[in-house]
Amino acid sequence: MHRLLFPNEIQHRMMPQTGLAPPLPPEQTSGNIMTALRPLLALTLALSTAGIAQAFPVDNTPKLGTPSKDLTGVSPANLAGIVNYCIELNYLGYDEGEPTLNALIDKSNAVPKTQDGNFDYALGTAGHFDRQGSRYDMAALSTADRTAACHNALTVAKPMM
Repeated sequence: MHRLLFPNEIQHRMMPQTGLAPPLPPEQTSGNIMTALRPLLALTLALSTAGIAQAFPVDNTPKLGTPSKDLTGVSPANLAGIVNYCIELNYLGYDEGEPTLNALIDKSNAVPKTQDGNFDYALGTAGHFDRQGSRYDMAALSTADRTAACHNALTVAKPMM
């Protein structure tokens, strides 16, 4: 059985004439580190796999492609997140998008004062939106289509304000 030595054990094993610890036989040194780290590595792998599974549930994987330019039917909080995404990535100018963003945030409580957060807003800020039960990803569009979708977001937002 392999085990790690603690500092007080090492001191007792020191060779008196040199002050150095005697070398351990190979069967006592091989695998000590890996044996000690094995539970930590297993936990890390399990947690990272669980996080990936939660990030994109199987039934909500973003749909990629052309339909994501159509923003009709998107919730106001999700639309506010999309406008924020567009401003942050310079598809909309700050002066052009910021008034709409602030009006949507105020109207929909997209950024609540509590620490609860708003999932629809966060989703939009990441460039994703839900429409008619499906999730779409703006990043799948070409740059020109993303710019068009961002300007479309302002058009769709006007009646919501």
